[in-house]
Formats: sequence, C-alpha cells, structure tokens
Amino acid sequence: MTRMRSSREQDERRGGPPSLSPEIEAIADRVRRLLPSRHDPERFHVEKDEIERELRRLARRSTR
Repeated sequence: MTRMRSSREQDERRGGPPSLSPEIEAIADRVRRLLPSRHDPERFHVEKDEIERELRRLARRSTR
C-alpha cells in the first residue's frame, strides 16, 4: 500500500522550501483526523476548541 505524502514532504522531495511551518502541518494533520465519535461525542468538540486556540495563538505570534 502506498502512503500519501504530506505537502511538506512533497516540497522537500522537489528540493523547495516547506510551504508551512511544522506547527501548522501538525495542526492540519489533527484536523484531517478529526471525526465525531458516537462513543465520546464531546471529545470532538473539545479537540475542535483546542485546535482553534492553537491556530489563534499562531496567528497572534505571526503578527508580532
């Protein structure tokens, strides 16, 4: 089975600079895996709120 490469891996393979910082790449991976669960429906909303806080923190940091 062939593994899909992240955009960062594709950029590095082409010899170009990574398009996103490692923190944003990690958040993007978390968003991709984010799914509601019938066993723990609240966990989806908790994780969504955590991702939102991290994105806002990165946005504030990038404007300094």
